Amino acid sequence: MLFFFLDLLVYFFLFFFSHSFFSFSSPLITYVSHSFFSQEKATAEANKATAEKDKAACESEAATEQISRDTVLNACITSFGSSKSVYENHVQELADVAAMRKVLDEHLAPLIPGDTGAGGESNNGAGGESNNGAGGGAYVKTANKALSGNGVWQVCSLDKKFEYGSAGLEACESKCNQCADCQGFVDNRDNSPKYCVFKGGEDVVSINIYDKPSKDWYAKPPNNSGGESNNGAGGESNNGAGGESNNGAVAEKTFFHHPAEMACKRGGSWKRPYGNVKSTKAGFESCGSQCKAGGFKYFGLECPSHQGSSWHEAGEVHCQCASELSSSNKQDPEQCSGGGNKGHCNGPFVTEEGGYSLGGHGLGSVYSVA
Repeated sequence: MLFFFLDLLVYFFLFFFSHSFFSFSSPLITYVSHSFFSQEKATAEANKATAEKDKAACESEAATEQISRDTVLNACITSFGSSKSVYENHVQELADVAAMRKVLDEHLAPLIPGDTGAGGESNNGAGGESNNGAGGGAYVKTANKALSGNGVWQVCSLDKKFEYGSAGLEACESKCNQCADCQGFVDNRDNSPKYCVFKGGEDVVSINIYDKPSKDWYAKPPNNSGGESNNGAGGESNNGAGGESNNGAVAEKTFFHHPAEMACKRGGSWKRPYGNVKSTKAGFESCGSQCKAGGFKYFGLECPSHQGSSWHEAGEVHCQCASELSSSNKQDPEQCSGGGNKGHCNGPFVTEEGGYSLGGHGLGSVYSVA
């Protein structure tokens, strides 16, 4: 019984003591907790404010850098556009200059002074001066063109290949002006040494001209017909239309021309019904006349041989005829004027008179019978 009361007393004491302690410590714990959390909150808010400030600074810096990049980019774009515009202007200017040069080269011939009448009639008075001498007008250049055949170097007693050297093209013009049969020259400007080849013949430019990037054709102006002129009373004039003229009488000349399709060929449907002819102007014309009489449209020469062979005598060339050119393969005209030198086809490749092409080894010149 005594132990029961002692246990009860101890239990009561413990109950009272714990209740009093917690009742007393509760406000203290609350205060301490509040102070701690208030401080943590303030720290967090300060950190938040700092973070927001840093964020604003970063955003401001990024915006500034974006503006700077945009400014640089816009400046680059503007500069590129300006440079492109300048480049396009230069390209257009070059195109305009090229077009202007083409017009000048192809369509605008120099103004040629002279009072020459048609038919060879001279309008110079008795004892009057003539404009027929050298230097009476400028030669007309046709760039990147050459002529086949029609050489007049022997007729005019000129060099076959006149090397003009430092004297320039004026030397070629002076030589051509000395001969009435010379109608111009081909400038082999890319050759070393440079040289010119003198040409002549009726309608030589419109018929026998062909493309050649390494050469230029220079046509003599009409009033540079060459030679001496005595245009006084009863004098002889070379100013007439159609070549030489004696008081209006026009001398008749015969010329054969290359067809528009080609001047030199390899292969094709060609026949040799008339055998061989002499490698001369007379032989050449004989071949043309025979092919024409036989009803053919074209004629030409092939494989000239000055030594002779089992196919022809020395100094002969094959005469051949054709009615169409569709099966013939077009070749460089120079191949039929010396470029086809091989074996027994050893020349001469051009007639001494007239400058007609005589072909080469497996190569035939092509002319119209008309």
